[in-house]
Amino acid sequence: MAKLAKRQWVPVLLALLTAAGLGQWRGDAWEEPVRQALFRLRGDSVPSFATDYVDAAGIPYVYYAQENGIAPGYQYNATIVCNYALAYTDSLRRQPADTALQGKLQRCVRWLQQQLAGQGDTTIFYFRWQQAWYPQVGVPYTSGMTSGLAMQVLARADSLLGLPEAALTCRRLLRGFFVPRQQGGFSIQQAMGWWYEELADTSGPTPRILDGHIFALQGLHAARHLLPADSVATVWNNGLAALKAALPAYDAGNGRMYYDAQGKLADNKYRRTLTNQMAWLFAQTGDPFFEQYYRRWNAPLARPYVWRTVTDTNKSGLLLLALLAAGAWLCISFLARLWPKSKQAR
Repeated sequence: MAKLAKRQWVPVLLALLTAAGLGQWRGDAWEEPVRQALFRLRGDSVPSFATDYVDAAGIPYVYYAQENGIAPGYQYNATIVCNYALAYTDSLRRQPADTALQGKLQRCVRWLQQQLAGQGDTTIFYFRWQQAWYPQVGVPYTSGMTSGLAMQVLARADSLLGLPEAALTCRRLLRGFFVPRQQGGFSIQQAMGWWYEELADTSGPTPRILDGHIFALQGLHAARHLLPADSVATVWNNGLAALKAALPAYDAGNGRMYYDAQGKLADNKYRRTLTNQMAWLFAQTGDPFFEQYYRRWNAPLARPYVWRTVTDTNKSGLLLLALLAAGAWLCISFLARLWPKSKQAR
């Protein structure tokens, strides 16, 4: 009887070891579909339940499923267009003579330029459809992150293809950073500094999404060679000051951080994004303040996958490990049943 019980535990142990090995190998990548499914089941707002499509011109558009009673449906989103354009620039660096990629990038840049709105020398992206992630943000809303990403796109496209209008458009976008939220901009200007809101309308509370503010700064930094140094310094220094003042409130302890000012914990994907942003900020500024947060937030991410999944009670990671263990157990059990038959055949 004891021998039989021992035999029954062997497949279970092998399945657990296999799941642990596979998790350590590819857990972070394989966890993303599980993460998406769990968010969908919970009806949570991060990430949005979106499916990307690309039209014949190479410009992406998105289907946004219903969340929080809001159904945006199919929408062209300037932020997503920027992300695709940046991906096109990455591909062009490897294949500079690819005319199809060049055309896609040029059409994305043209589309972005056509979406800019404003007066005179100042332009901002205005989103005129209701997003579903933060219902308190009304329509139209604007985004510092999108302006920063667009500046990064223009800077890269200029270096790859040569865009005579790149510097002028970046200057107009830069002036948008000076427009306060109360006047239709995304800049929340306070004595402690300027916060560049990812989702901003002229009234009501804003989520103050941490990575969005930093993406705005990264875009500004990428295009700085196309911009007036004094204006760049004003926007950059005020943005850093606001970030340093706010960052302690985003630290949730134990290597965790909040995604926004409303207390939503960053999940694994955004933990890595924010940790990498701290490393980038330290590299650009040399300020040990950012190195401190990088080390604090990176410590748990550097641990073995199974260890941090269990200690963090990471639901999507635990579910992935359970699925891997179940799959491994089924395979091992099936092979174990075949083994006696193959021995008998001999």
